[in-house]
Amino acid sequence: MSSEVVYSRKMAPETMLKVKLPNSGLKASPHIESRVKTLKGKYGALADALSQSGFGWNEEEMMLVCEKSIFDAWAKSFPHYYALGEIYGKDHGIGTNARNAADDEEDVRRDDASVH
Repeated sequence: MSSEVVYSRKMAPETMLKVKLPNSGLKASPHIESRVKTLKGKYGALADALSQSGFGWNEEEMMLVCEKSIFDAWAKSFPHYYALGEIYGKDHGIGTNARNAADDEEDVRRDDASVH
């Protein structure tokens, strides 16, 4: 008899996490919810840009394409663009160990919970 686990779409996310990563301590909330929120935000920004004249999508590179002047005009319509660029732009990590503000916030909450 095989000990292989069969996954199904109906399997609860918490159960899938426990089976796939048994000692990780990951939970659907906030881990999966946080990632979904991030992906929704990124999709929303892309969908907004693509709904504007002058933007296109490069299927091969899977990326937004446009003239720089069009992007600059679109980005300026977001009043916090430059301020957020100052905060996040220079520290944008890449790779498997990259972290973002949501990861840091989660660590603070976990630390606070362990203190109390």
